[in-house]
Amino acid sequence: MRCNIAAMSRVPLPPTPPTTTGPIPWFIRPEIRCHHHAIMINMARPVVAALEYTVHNLDQCLSLLVDAMGFPLEYRDRHPQLDAEVATVNAGGVRINLVSPTDTGVGVPLDNTENRMSQLNVVVPTEDDAAALKNRLVQAGAPVVERDGLFFLDTSMMQELFGVTTAFVMYANESGEPSERPTGDPEG
Repeated sequence: MRCNIAAMSRVPLPPTPPTTTGPIPWFIRPEIRCHHHAIMINMARPVVAALEYTVHNLDQCLSLLVDAMGFPLEYRDRHPQLDAEVATVNAGGVRINLVSPTDTGVGVPLDNTENRMSQLNVVVPTEDDAAALKNRLVQAGAPVVERDGLFFLDTSMMQELFGVTTAFVMYANESGEPSERPTGDPEG
């Protein structure tokens, strides 16, 4: 069976391979795209479960999201491990997690306290699907980092590809219930 790379890619490939001075990066290697398309057929597709933002003024953000826009506030409290206050807003098919660094001395301080989108949380239904996703990324040459039962793509790759250091955090959510599990800096 021949793999039609152009049909799978949303971005058309150049007619000839690009000239490189080293190995071709994992994200443009055609043989990786074909190989992993076949693997995805046997695996549940990942979905975005939550966007996480590090913010300095949690009250202002909640005023906009909850009071002005009408999204329901699901949770607000101190983070169990970090020196931060956290809130979760239900934005329909996606949760918006807000992490606001505090200076109480209780908990681990955040490494990066700048206002930013700090995480994109991606879930799959089962641990087997998570293992398959991780294996696919590793075989493609993506820099996968594991910590505390989660895995994520190294933020240096996110900077190179997307121009931001947002962590793509991936995990299984076997319960199907919305998860607040990843909150904070995965590389911290």
